[in-house]
Amino acid sequence: MKVARSLAALAAWTTLVVAPGAHADAPDAASVTLARHDVSLPVPADFADPSSTPPEQRVLAERLTPANNRLLALILTQDYLAHRAAGDKPHMSRYMLVQTIRAVEDSGVDATTFERLKAQFHQNADAWLAKARETAKPQADAAIHEVGKQIGDPTISVELGTIKSLGIFDEHPDSIALATVQPIAATTASGQHAFNQVMAYAVVLVDRRPVLAALYSDYDSQADIDWAEQRMRAWIARIHELNP
Repeated sequence: MKVARSLAALAAWTTLVVAPGAHADAPDAASVTLARHDVSLPVPADFADPSSTPPEQRVLAERLTPANNRLLALILTQDYLAHRAAGDKPHMSRYMLVQTIRAVEDSGVDATTFERLKAQFHQNADAWLAKARETAKPQADAAIHEVGKQIGDPTISVELGTIKSLGIFDEHPDSIALATVQPIAATTASGQHAFNQVMAYAVVLVDRRPVLAALYSDYDSQADIDWAEQRMRAWIARIHELNP
């Protein structure tokens, strides 16, 4: 069932365990390029530097990134990487994806446009999420099919349930964040598995340029929602400290 859970997480914009990776300690921040400028991304506590992400997982994350976006980082937990380094194949229960929007990476987003985005989140978040889910589905299906070919399992399939908004939990003039929950079901040759996933999703403007951050966790109780929201609040505050 570990393969099924990992594969289901893949469909929700993550990756499948393929090969052992090296354990890595986490710095406070990692440098990425945004609009030809260096930007510091915070690394959450207990997570590892994005440079330690195994190459095959980075490739899969890029394949799952919508064409209109550009992947900046896939950030994995230190515990997950330690288990991989020991030769295990752990389920990736928590991870973070950071992207930007290609069309406005160079030009940035003005205040009026950002306020319109915030209004969508406040007024009709579920419809916005449903549209994003449908837009991403063909790309996710293609990536899952490719993974099935690689591991010799043509029966692989993943169903992403309806994403439900839990509401806005953090908002500032240059950022907004909401939480969601989503049921996910995976089928492989070894069986079926279903679980729920919570996402803390934030749009942050760094020098007017959008940074999209999504922090994921398996959802078993309110504690998982609290964890995701608290970590994302801290991440938003820290990215502004690092990039004044």
